[in-house]
Amino acid sequence: MISSGIKVLVLAVIIGIRSTLFLAVHHRPRRRHADDR
Repeated sequence: MISSGIKVLVLAVIIGIRSTLFLAVHHRPRRRHADDR
């Protein structure tokens, strides 16, 4: 039961980090395009 709880916690943390990174990347895509040009 403890291991399952830890698994859920890890999953939640990973999802949170992923969503945060996704938002950060999609929040400022114009700078990247300008740098590419």
